[in-house]
Amino acid sequence: MSDSCPTCGGRLEGTGSEGALCLRCAGVRVLEQEVSGGAGLPAGRSPEGRRIGHYELLEELGRGGMGRVFLARQDGLERIVALKVLPDSAAASPEAELRFQREARTVARLRHPHIVAIYDLGRADGCLYFSMEYIPGGDLARRLREQPPGPRAAAALLHPIAEALAYAHREGVLHRDLKPSNILLDGDQPRLADFGLAAELDPGADLTRTAVLLGTPHYLAPEALRDGSRSLSVASDLYAFGVVLFELLTGRTPYIGASPSELLALIAHSDPPAPRLLAPAVPRDLETICLKCLEREPAQRYAGAGALAEDLRRFLAGESILARRPRPWQVAARFARRHRAGVTAGAVVAAILILATAVSTALAVRATRAERRAATAAKASAEMSQFLRNVLEQAAPDQQPDRDLKLRTVLDNAARRINGQFADQPLVEADLRDTLAETYGSLGLFPEAETHLRRALALRQRALPPDDPATIAVMSSLASMLAEQDKFTEAETVDRAAIAAAERTLGPGDQVVLNSMNDLVFVYKGEGRLREAEAVAVQARDRALRALGPDDFQTRAAMNDLASIYFSEERYPESEKLNAAVLAADTRIDGPDSPTTLTSLSNLASVYWAEDKLQESEAVNLRLVDTRRRVLGPVHPDTLRSMHNLATTYFEEGKFAEAERWEKQDFAERRRTLPPDHRDVLSAELALAADELELGRAAEATALGTQALATLRRIAGPSHFMTRNAITVVARIFVRTGRLPEAETLERDSWRECARDLGPTARQTLVAESVLGDVLFREGRPAEAEPLLRHAWTARAASSPGGWQTLAVQSQLGGALAALGRAREAEALELPAYAGLAQQAAAIPGRSRGVVREAGERLIALYTATHRPADADAWRRRLTALAL
Repeated sequence: MSDSCPTCGGRLEGTGSEGALCLRCAGVRVLEQEVSGGAGLPAGRSPEGRRIGHYELLEELGRGGMGRVFLARQDGLERIVALKVLPDSAAASPEAELRFQREARTVARLRHPHIVAIYDLGRADGCLYFSMEYIPGGDLARRLREQPPGPRAAAALLHPIAEALAYAHREGVLHRDLKPSNILLDGDQPRLADFGLAAELDPGADLTRTAVLLGTPHYLAPEALRDGSRSLSVASDLYAFGVVLFELLTGRTPYIGASPSELLALIAHSDPPAPRLLAPAVPRDLETICLKCLEREPAQRYAGAGALAEDLRRFLAGESILARRPRPWQVAARFARRHRAGVTAGAVVAAILILATAVSTALAVRATRAERRAATAAKASAEMSQFLRNVLEQAAPDQQPDRDLKLRTVLDNAARRINGQFADQPLVEADLRDTLAETYGSLGLFPEAETHLRRALALRQRALPPDDPATIAVMSSLASMLAEQDKFTEAETVDRAAIAAAERTLGPGDQVVLNSMNDLVFVYKGEGRLREAEAVAVQARDRALRALGPDDFQTRAAMNDLASIYFSEERYPESEKLNAAVLAADTRIDGPDSPTTLTSLSNLASVYWAEDKLQESEAVNLRLVDTRRRVLGPVHPDTLRSMHNLATTYFEEGKFAEAERWEKQDFAERRRTLPPDHRDVLSAELALAADELELGRAAEATALGTQALATLRRIAGPSHFMTRNAITVVARIFVRTGRLPEAETLERDSWRECARDLGPTARQTLVAESVLGDVLFREGRPAEAEPLLRHAWTARAASSPGGWQTLAVQSQLGGALAALGRAREAEALELPAYAGLAQQAAAIPGRSRGVVREAGERLIALYTATHRPADADAWRRRLTALAL
């Protein structure tokens, strides 16, 4: 088996096979076939044989990889049909025959007015065939060439196809090859056809569950290019639908500007241009629908074809659509995911060429709207395009030998060249610096991004009127970039200025204002100023309710922000109530499987976990794992996150074997798909370490835990919450394995850092303090343990006097007092602590339920030390009978 492409010699990605092509060459071959119309007889030429079974062949309509299609007349019924015949069926592979038969059987069970019907499946005259409804109006690809529809007509044409897709998905069928040539036209009524690459949503029924590419590259979703056809899902059909809609609106596919050799890299590494930049007449709502289908991440697309069809219906009826345009920071986040590891020279070339097209078109649109500035706009457009071309000369593969040129190199060269080139065109320079800043930020190069944003802001402030919306947008971006660098004080100043300017210009209820307020909430949370964050979050929610109503996405986002503040403040009942309200609204408005609904459901599961409502948390997380596997696929980051949360819940319930099983799957997939120092990998590694410890595998637990802790200290620093969580896990491992001095050092550092950063009575601080006290007690240093345990107990009792965590620390304090010879004080604390813990035993999380037995053992030690053997024996009998 070769691991190189026989055409270009490049390395094959994924599982290779003899004769397999790399993704680029495979895409080029398919594209060349598309351009030439495929091999074989041209449409319209008579077939060599005149009959197949009881069908008279009239003419050939077309051919492709999965068969030849003839116009035929069925004997007896005298019915005109389309007859699809598997070419050379006698020599066809068993898999090809199975796939051909499956297409017929799959479509035969789909009964929908906008899906082409199947009549018959059979074998005759050495051919495998099936007959289907003949649609005389040709396909959508021909309509596009001859008479492209307007935007509204395009929406009306594709709305029934969205409904047909929704029906097919409900029936458990993916199309996987949606494109204009597979949409037939009966007058103005579209019919979905050619399910030759269709697959069952049930993975066990999918004959093509493989890493190879299936489908037409122009219409393939990014996940298919990354992981092959095995990753295709409902969301992948929606992506293909978005490409078709884009083509109807603009007359081209999103990446038509790229050559065939660049296409696959471009789809894998860039977002499409906005349709309105290419066709200004496209309504904004229709553009939003299109771009939502074309989101790079499956979870960000529509929850299903039904939701897509509903938005198209709303658009056609003149109602508000449910989809929302992405905010600037969401665009930047997508860019960050796309370019964090850098891209090859070919991808950089294609991506920036698309950018040049978009910028030039945007300037042309401005010229159309303001003819008196047409000459200026045209000149700016030309100069910007020329600048980008000059920058790209270094990246062209035929101009330099480095075919792996990184985006950082291109950016640095562009940043050097921009200085002084646009002295008389400050807004052109500002636009370019905005782009450079966004791209630097996506690579995590925040200081460089900040430099360009500051320059862009200064240019706009000099060239534009005060409070111009473009200036406000740059201020908001600068505030976000400052917050990314933990420059919270300055970020707050800039954010407040942006809010004030947007309020003056756009009004207090405008979405720009509300977005900036949400960003300010993030800044306050980053500074630990939870009360101020709460005040802004409440204000943002109230404004959104008044201006936009309870169902608007912005309103629900503000409510989510407020619920997260309540969670951070440990006000779990309030967080639960608000999360439940948001979840109900998301479910009603977006549907049960939408990304917003699933995120709200995950938030609610986290609240349940924090409240020790573990059965509720387990039920919700099981639902999330099942739904996200079905909607997003088994290895999507959100699916893995739900698996991790489910494992954590099992762990808290004491179901360690179940926890380990899920955590191992999660850890293996994350380690396979993410860098080794990614926070999701480290989180899974720590959870698996805790599982291994509880299952008695101390060596494995130690190796996993200490490695994760060392990495987190290096990349996140000692104060990060994940580093603190790692310290807790590793300290527990050290205590269990008798390495008490090491556990003490860890917990003492953690306690001091928590007290400094979070305050002396914060939950994490009190946990670290009580654990440190317990370690000191185990080391035989009760005098040092006593003040720590007393403070932790007193602080906990003030907020939760009867909680099991409070009672556990109370028992620990009693043990320290007993060791100091203060038996009467110890007994007064330990007896009620044990009684309360025993009463609540069923509600204590499984892995923590041992605190009941430990409290009893302290009483035995107390009575033994004070020479009360009868009492000690009575407590031994009680513990022996204790069912824990």
